[in-house]
Amino acid sequence: SLVWLLGYEDMERSSAQDSEVGLDPWDGATYFLDGTGAESFSTEVQLQSDEYGDFIWIVGANYFHEKTTTLGYYDNPMDDKAFWDQPDRSTDAFALFGQGTYKLTDKLHATFGYRFSDETKQDKGGRTYRCSNADGCAVGWLNRTDLNNLPVDYYEDPSIYASYFENDNKGSWQHHDFRVGLDYDVSAQTMIYTYLASGFKAGGIGDVYEVVNDRTGDVTRFETKFNPEEVLTWEIGAKSSFFDNSLNLKAAFFYTDYTDMQYASVGSIGNVERLSVVEDDNGSPILDENGEPVLDFQNQPVIAYYTQNVPGSTIKGIEFEYDWKPYPNGRITGYVTWTDAKISEDWQTKWDYDSEYLFDISYEESIDPENTLLATNLKGNNLAMTPKYTANISYTHTFNLGEYGFIHSWLNASWKDESYSTVWNVDKHLDDMDFSVSDEAAQYIDDSRDAFAVYNASIKYEPQGQSWYAEVFVNNASDETIQYWNNTSKGVPKGSFGMPRYYGVRAGFSF
Repeated sequence: SLVWLLGYEDMERSSAQDSEVGLDPWDGATYFLDGTGAESFSTEVQLQSDEYGDFIWIVGANYFHEKTTTLGYYDNPMDDKAFWDQPDRSTDAFALFGQGTYKLTDKLHATFGYRFSDETKQDKGGRTYRCSNADGCAVGWLNRTDLNNLPVDYYEDPSIYASYFENDNKGSWQHHDFRVGLDYDVSAQTMIYTYLASGFKAGGIGDVYEVVNDRTGDVTRFETKFNPEEVLTWEIGAKSSFFDNSLNLKAAFFYTDYTDMQYASVGSIGNVERLSVVEDDNGSPILDENGEPVLDFQNQPVIAYYTQNVPGSTIKGIEFEYDWKPYPNGRITGYVTWTDAKISEDWQTKWDYDSEYLFDISYEESIDPENTLLATNLKGNNLAMTPKYTANISYTHTFNLGEYGFIHSWLNASWKDESYSTVWNVDKHLDDMDFSVSDEAAQYIDDSRDAFAVYNASIKYEPQGQSWYAEVFVNNASDETIQYWNNTSKGVPKGSFGMPRYYGVRAGFSF
């Protein structure tokens, strides 16, 4: 069989985001203007054997192209502004692949697979325009009156910006991946299997930052490129059916070894002298005899959202799934897992978790990438959001009311063990980091997350023809507080949380 797949997408968007944090006077907003979007095209050709015979196979090739355009700016009312004009940032990915399963005996099968990947990412003609107090483009520190008198869209015009730098950048990567496996039919109801496979995620060109030293006028260029991520996985498992296929069980053990796992975060990538407000020991602006903030050239960090590579990490675990129909109108499904996910090799990096508070240092010192006080090794830390144990069970029962329709009931309970919401694992470093904050106080802002359980339920009615339905539901019935992201700044914890208990009714119809 010959299969040809085609895909095309054209997306346009615009947005405005107020990023004011509320913890200090530094605020800003990010705008993406009309002209921002992405266009992509993909095609794949497959040649497949039939499903009969001793050798079943598939070979093919695919190609993907995406071009993104960005037109937008970051407006910091107090200082530097940046306007992004990236007309052509592209990705081109090509792959050849093939996989086949050979019947060694009536019960034993061997699988072999191969994939060649070639990916290129490029930024052509990208420009970042700069506007600061030092070059006279911005209105000046804390000069909100002049700022408020400007039109709202004043900084949407790149021609008013004093200078720009080029973002042109390119990266290319190739990789060979494989898969080998065996599966054995113990009986008509049970099979066991094992496989070893490799995987690859392309690297990235990141962003380019050229910063001007306000005092000397010198320009420093930073590139946030990162390496490909490689993975090797081994898995062994079994699948069985019992009681006329009314009970299905699956069990597996897996071991996954990552090299250069990609980890994205906000941090400092360098330093530059900027004309900025001089602050006292309490962080308040120092005023002159006229009540105006005193300005001076100060060494400040260059902050970026960028991707690092974790040198080595492993994830291993056991998964057990079940699906049981004990009687015609009832069903019980769920799973139990054990997972161990850790950084397995030395990862020498800079401590970026509320270092200003924990080390009792200034903001500038806390984000200085060359501050040796913050040098740390995260080897042995748990990966984020990966509890050691989890369990889930769902029960459904359908009441058949004959000509009056159906009532479907559903109950669900899930439990997750304690885990960490970030990669920092603060409580593991209370003794090997030189924190100025006491261990007892540090525990109030750590990144550990307690175990929790969530309960959900619903009752749904459908008429015999199933043309419409009405449902009553409750989610998170125990009103559990669940944190999914964690951070802290100046000793103040913050984060994002799941929905509290919520309940309601839903209705719908089919046509």
